[in-house]
Amino acid sequence: MLTTNIERIGSNTVIDLDEKDLLSNDLIRSLSHELSKISNRSAVINLEQISALSSREWGEVVALVNALRLIGIRAVLCGINPSVAMTLIELVDSPRVESYLNVDGALDALEAE
Repeated sequence: MLTTNIERIGSNTVIDLDEKDLLSNDLIRSLSHELSKISNRSAVINLEQISALSSREWGEVVALVNALRLIGIRAVLCGINPSVAMTLIELVDSPRVESYLNVDGALDALEAE
């Protein structure tokens, strides 16, 4: 069972992921299903509560971004703490994912487009 907080802000959705959610085998399916039921154009995936990411967990985050993209939802990341950022730049196959400092910055960027 996911404990993820999902909040609708205008035409955007903010998803607050935590470390327990990344361990769930249902993360991508559950969130994709939930977001497909509401009409929105973008999602902000907030990683602020996550203090460390393994390559497998990062793969889950990227897979979630890609799954949302496939159902027509633009997904961006925010709240990546410095230690997680350092780990991510060391991953050779780390794909480019749009990210922002915090939720407000991500929402401002999404609204500006």
